Amino acid sequence: MRWVILLLFFSFVCFGEIAVVANPSFKNSSNLKDLLLGVSKRNVVIYLTDDPDFNETAIRKLIGITYEDFKIFWLEKALRGEGVPPKELPPEEVRREVRSRRNAIGIIPLRYVKDLKVLKVVR
Repeated sequence: MRWVILLLFFSFVCFGEIAVVANPSFKNSSNLKDLLLGVSKRNVVIYLTDDPDFNETAIRKLIGITYEDFKIFWLEKALRGEGVPPKELPPEEVRREVRSRRNAIGIIPLRYVKDLKVLKVVR
């Protein structure tokens, strides 16, 4: 039990708050989980950080699956010609890409949000 508490504390200290962000002009009418899994009618480009530990925590909290399962899901979609897997970049670059693309969403630490539309924040 002590290890679980320590792991949860470590995750919070390391990652803090997780933000799902979008371009300021993004009009959201879809379920966030559907957007992140590419099953929404809306076509979006998804950006993630280049930190696999952050992504693991974020994907588990947002979708409820492992980051590895998320990547496999997107690889299978791409092989069927049904979408482009999320792109991984440093958080500041994710912020810039989302800011510059009207149909982009990203998952980044809250401290990088600045001038983006926040769709959801999780701890």
